[in-house]
Amino acid sequence: MWSRLRIAISLVMAKVGVVGHRGFIGTTLSHTLKSINHEVIGIGKDNYSHFLNNQLESLIELDDIVWCASLTNPSTAKIRPDLVEKELHDWTSFLSRLSKFVKVSPRIIFISSGGCVYSEEGPCFSELDVARGNNEYGRLKSSMELELEARNNNYVILRASNIYGPGQSTGRGQGVIAEWIEKAMCNMPITLFGEMNKKRDYLYVDDFVRAVDKIISSNQKENLVLNIGSGRSHSLEEVMTFIQKATEIEFKIHHEEARSFDRPSYWLDVTLAKQKLGWSPSIDLEEGIAKCVDFRRKQVDLY
Repeated sequence: MWSRLRIAISLVMAKVGVVGHRGFIGTTLSHTLKSINHEVIGIGKDNYSHFLNNQLESLIELDDIVWCASLTNPSTAKIRPDLVEKELHDWTSFLSRLSKFVKVSPRIIFISSGGCVYSEEGPCFSELDVARGNNEYGRLKSSMELELEARNNNYVILRASNIYGPGQSTGRGQGVIAEWIEKAMCNMPITLFGEMNKKRDYLYVDDFVRAVDKIISSNQKENLVLNIGSGRSHSLEEVMTFIQKATEIEFKIHHEEARSFDRPSYWLDVTLAKQKLGWSPSIDLEEGIAKCVDFRRKQVDLY
């Protein structure tokens, strides 16, 4: 009996809390971590306040807390300063209460924004570049990073590029790949803000999750700020071409003026993540888009 119990215990690699576990990234992360025998406690937006007020003691035994939750995106942050204020307040309240309640704090893995947190125009950004934000959303993430660094001595900040993949929601003004695939599959025109030559750094969600798992599974104790992206850029025209190839649909384009909060072009230097984690992205954009289209087709077939 005891030998079986010891084996079962050894198979649990780490105890991880995922804040925002029902979101796109949080869902994929939670499922993957469970599949490789991490124990996961999910904390959703709907029960976040209750959790802070009544269940904070359950964090004592955690090794890591991954913060995936966000009330805003670049679009909503511009028009809803009240949400920006609430998100920062929730974050600082969490850090403050955690530091007072838990003697040995779990490591906090905070998902920040590589596309919005850097202040200059780029187009390539390293972790040494100034990061005070280039829009309201970026300034929020910069403030959250600074609060974490000031209040916690055990953290990793991940400045993620545009993460995409199967199951990403649409209609939120964020996630061009998911939006365009959905429109294409529904025979609707895609909406293009600005010019086709804008370039972005796109990272498939499984590659991002692998980076998080490398942190969780390692004995790394160093406080880190890391770019997590593909390390290269693709234009919106390339994105459109890959979607047309995967869907075999020639869709129409509805042009809109460029949005003020969108950065013209950027990509992330991921050299430090390769050095510190032994991680590098493995799924290129064309393959990743094909996976997303295949997933969407299977959803259609179910109905």
